Amino acid sequence: MEIKIKNLSNFILKEVNLNIAGGEIFALLGPNGAGKTTLLNTISGLIPYGGNIFFNGEPIDRLPAEKRKTGYLFQDICLFPHMTVLENVAYPLKNKIDKNAANEEAIKILKSMNLFKFASHYPARLSGGEKQKIAIARTLSSKPRILLLDEPFKSIDLNTAAYLREELKNLLKEFKITAIYVTHSFFQAEEMADRLGILIDGRLLHIGGARDIFFDSHDNEVSDFIGSPNILNIDSLKALGTGLFEAECGGMNIIVPHWGKPAGKLAILSKDIRISPRNGGATKLNQFEGDIIDILHCDSHFKIKIAAKKNILFSEISKTVFDGFKIKAGDKVNIMLNLNGIRMN
Repeated sequence: MEIKIKNLSNFILKEVNLNIAGGEIFALLGPNGAGKTTLLNTISGLIPYGGNIFFNGEPIDRLPAEKRKTGYLFQDICLFPHMTVLENVAYPLKNKIDKNAANEEAIKILKSMNLFKFASHYPARLSGGEKQKIAIARTLSSKPRILLLDEPFKSIDLNTAAYLREELKNLLKEFKITAIYVTHSFFQAEEMADRLGILIDGRLLHIGGARDIFFDSHDNEVSDFIGSPNILNIDSLKALGTGLFEAECGGMNIIVPHWGKPAGKLAILSKDIRISPRNGGATKLNQFEGDIIDILHCDSHFKIKIAAKKNILFSEISKTVFDGFKIKAGDKVNIMLNLNGIRMN
């Protein structure tokens, strides 16, 4: 189901325009209060808006929420505690088909997601991850044309959330469901989505792939939100096997993930450059020596400007860490680059 949004406005949103292809997973990022949930609510028909929304080219502005065939997965897991898993998953169908047919459809969904063993359980017996999987199954049971996801794994532990995101992505692709996934995490968005957009103060400021935003965004608000990546030119690139490359950047030999194509630039967020007071030579993977040039105080954190070989890097650390290090301009530090935070283009 293709989504087209044209000049969408209300008490938060400001002339939002967006096209999402059928079957695409689109991630929406932005700070608190930017309007992310409001955008989902306008698409689902829960709140009034100006402008136009089209599904497969057809205007749906006059359709009430119940006729838009959108599924909605919220931050809070709202399973009915007095119903079994089977009854929860069948619930969206109870007013559309008879009880036996609804149960049959629910059983199909549960089996396809390897959840049928929980069919007779009540939510109180389930773990947080299991509850969220049941919530996904319930949302999919009504066969939505579009699925709206408002940080659905926010309350689940990190490892379980990562596993569920991968499962959900596979399900969306299998059922060819168009989805909008709201998150605060750039790397979650990159992991889940085909494209992503940055929404700040009700304005959709950037739409594109993750690397477009890393390497090609010229909007200061977008750069400030994702953390102003450090971008280094790659002077040479050597394959190491085992899925890794060694990139030589201004005299620093940096181990990087293999992206399957030649690259000319490397980017890493300031929060993925860790520093520590120098206590001997740099010996660990992607660890280097550097000299502090300047220290910038930015609200709740500090940005440390560092010279490393021929490069100028920015590291972001919390006030607590900064106070513990007792560092100052002119000091030498060890720099550690987080391998998982490195991107190439």
